[in-house]
Amino acid sequence: MVRRLLPLLALALLLIGSPAYAVMSYSTMAGRLAVLAAHSPLVNVYNVGKAASGDRSLWVASVRDPNVDAISTTRILILCRQHGDEPVSTEAAMGFLERVASGTAPGVPTALKHTSLYILPMVNPDGADKMTRRSGQGIDLNRDWGRFNGVETQAAYRVFKAVRPQFVIDMHSWDKEDPYRANCLEGPRMATPLSNAVRELDRRARMEVGDGTGQALSEIGYSTGIETTLCHRYMVETLHTPSLLFETTAGMDEGDEFTRRVDLARTMILWLVRDTSANPESWHRLAAAANPPTPRPTFALGDPIGASRISSTPSKAAQIASVTPLQPFRLPRTIWWALGMCAVLVGLTAKRSDPYEAGYVRVDRTIRNGKSVARGVYVASNRSK
Repeated sequence: MVRRLLPLLALALLLIGSPAYAVMSYSTMAGRLAVLAAHSPLVNVYNVGKAASGDRSLWVASVRDPNVDAISTTRILILCRQHGDEPVSTEAAMGFLERVASGTAPGVPTALKHTSLYILPMVNPDGADKMTRRSGQGIDLNRDWGRFNGVETQAAYRVFKAVRPQFVIDMHSWDKEDPYRANCLEGPRMATPLSNAVRELDRRARMEVGDGTGQALSEIGYSTGIETTLCHRYMVETLHTPSLLFETTAGMDEGDEFTRRVDLARTMILWLVRDTSANPESWHRLAAAANPPTPRPTFALGDPIGASRISSTPSKAAQIASVTPLQPFRLPRTIWWALGMCAVLVGLTAKRSDPYEAGYVRVDRTIRNGKSVARGVYVASNRSK
C-alpha cells in the first residue's frame, strides 16, 4: 500500500516545489481591488487609463477619511512597479490597502484626519504580467518622465495633476545586476530649501522605518547635472514637488527573503501615513519648501469604480480573495524538490513484493500434546517474472 502511494506523494511534492513566482498577477490585483472597493469606506478605486496592450487598466486607490476635506490634508502619491519585474511594491501596496480595509493598520484611521493617500499599485501591468522591466511599448517607464512617450507615464502624470500631491514616493527594487543593492532612499542633495526639507524627511524615515523593521535603509543622493527623467528626480527638479526613490535589495521573488522585502516596503507606506500625523510641522515645512508652491488639486479622477466594474474577468482566486492577507507556507522550494526526489528514489528502490501474488496455501497437520493441530503455510507459485 505504501509503495503504491509513493508515486502520488512524489508528484505532489514536485508540483508544490515547481518553480513559480509567488507574486500576484494583474487579474488577481484587480480582483482584490474589487473586494476592497466593496468592503471599506476608506478605500476608493479609480480607472485612470489603459496600459499599452489595451487589455489592462491602470488603477488608483485612494485612502482617505470621507468626512475630511482632502484639500485640507497632506496628499501623498505612491507609484509602484514602474518596472514590471520588481513586484515588491505591488505586494506591499496591496497588503497595506487590505490592512486598512480590515481595520488592522494601526494608527491609520487617526492619521487620515491629516493625510490622504493615492496609490498606483501597478503602473506597468503589461510588464508585470510578463515579469519584464519594460512596458508593452518597450519603454523603461522610469526613464520616461518629461518625455511621456508611454501611455502609462501619461496616465500617472494625469493622476499627479489631479491630486497635486505634497509628496511623491516612487517604489522599486534593485536588479541583481545593479552595482548598488542595499535598501535605500534616494533624494536631492543640493543646498536648497526644498532639498533640505526632503533630506529631513529622508533622515527620519531611514531611522524609524529601518529601526522598526531591523532592516537598515541607506542614504544615497543626487546633485545637479544628473539624469532627471527618473520619476523622483523629475518631480523635484521640474515639478518642484518633494519626492524620494525607495529601493529594496535584489533577491528572489518568493520565500522568506521576499517576505522581508515586502514587509519593509509596506512599513514604509504605513510610516508615511502615520508620520504626517506625528510630525505635522515637518510636513508643513516640506510643503512650504516647494517652489513654486503646489497648486490646489483638481481631483479629476472621475467617479469611484464599483467593485463589479473593476475587472471584467478577474480570476476565481481574485474574486474570493480575503481582505486579510494570507501567510504563505515558508518551506523553501529547494527542500520541496529534495523531498520529492527522495520519494521517487524510495519508490524505485522499494522491495516489489506483491501481497496478491499467485500461489496456494498448504495445510500441515502435526500432533501436539496428543491433539491434531492444523497450520496453513502460504506457498508462492514458481511462475516466471
